[in-house]
Amino acid sequence: GVVNATDLQVSLVVNGAVIKTFAPGGADKAIYLSALPSLPWAVEARTSSGRVLATMNVTAGDLQPESGITSHGTESGIGLSCGQLYMWSGPTEPSWPAPQPGSPGDCLP
Repeated sequence: GVVNATDLQVSLVVNGAVIKTFAPGGADKAIYLSALPSLPWAVEARTSSGRVLATMNVTAGDLQPESGITSHGTESGIGLSCGQLYMWSGPTEPSWPAPQPGSPGDCLP
């Protein structure tokens, strides 16, 4: 899943391919396995200019082979001066830490 609570347009990129682009303030809590390439996944959240905001890796060990869903998953995120971005591979959205203030200029595309 992805929560883009920033003022930026953000693309979810998996193994170099754009899976979905999120408008500012966009969220998708159900990105289905059928939309993704084969494991392992190198996951990036990128701005419209291609700047990488957050990364995570998902391996076969993160999946339950019988069901094809993530068992414990991985997660990543960033606090920016214009909001927060979170992404995860687990079955449910994790509890995120309190927002961080970010730094000046961190919300340029």
